[in-house]
Amino acid sequence: YTTLFRSIVRATGLLLSGWAQRRFGAKRMLVVADTISWVLPYLVLSVASRPWHVVVAVFLTSLNAFANTPYNCLVAAGMPAERRTRAYAFLHLWNIAPSLLVPWCAGLLVATHSFLPLLRGLFLVQAFSMAVGIGWRALRLEDLPGPGPEDGIRIGPTLKRILSDRTFVAAWIALATQGVFGQVWNNFSAIFLVRHLHLPDQVPAWAAEAGAVGFGLGSLALQPRLRESSALRAAPWGLGIQALAMLLLLLRPSAWGVVGLSAVFGLCSSLYTAATSSVIASVLPHDIREIGRASCRERV
Repeated sequence: YTTLFRSIVRATGLLLSGWAQRRFGAKRMLVVADTISWVLPYLVLSVASRPWHVVVAVFLTSLNAFANTPYNCLVAAGMPAERRTRAYAFLHLWNIAPSLLVPWCAGLLVATHSFLPLLRGLFLVQAFSMAVGIGWRALRLEDLPGPGPEDGIRIGPTLKRILSDRTFVAAWIALATQGVFGQVWNNFSAIFLVRHLHLPDQVPAWAAEAGAVGFGLGSLALQPRLRESSALRAAPWGLGIQALAMLLLLLRPSAWGVVGLSAVFGLCSSLYTAATSSVIASVLPHDIREIGRASCRERV
């Protein structure tokens, strides 16, 4: 129920995020939405003592959907098209990098400290670190120009234009598939591996670690070798191989087999996640994006 509630709030936020950006500005919306959805939830969790406290924190984290549109617009406007896939590869790698080291550190901390005080302290550390990053954005990030009187945006024509672009539709389907897979895997993989495949309790953690390693290797070793056009062609292969590897779980592999498949999941995800993000960010015509970037330079 918590996941369903969070999904509904996020979907609503995504629908309204474009309007909010045009109304209040990209930089302001990004800073405000990140503060509400990252700093406040961890402060709430650091003092939580009732189930409804967790519900409030989940609701606040869901409001990060309002940061989605300004974040992607700022990335797209600030990065030349020929470097956009690599930029997204780096951003996705930066987001997943902590999973390479944090599980080891977390295990050591849990083994040597009282769990509840430790968890509260970690929530406070998270709130502080996010506040520092958001403050840096507020001071250093270059904003996008506001919409002019000629920049009216209508949902119907915009949606028609998007759906007419086959490359965009394919990229959207890929990311939507990844989103569904990610939700199902994050919520039920541990139950599936331990209860249904009867694997040791440590396997879900090892699988997550292997997936992060595979994603890191793909982002560092494969993505830099691909040109923008090559990355777009590699994306469907990555998604297809990942789907085939997922089917192998039905053969009830061993613990090492699950770890190996998880590494393949991460490697394939690195091939198509950055490319599909780049395609979606590039849906606006080139001339409109260049006008926006030129306006930014003139304002500065």
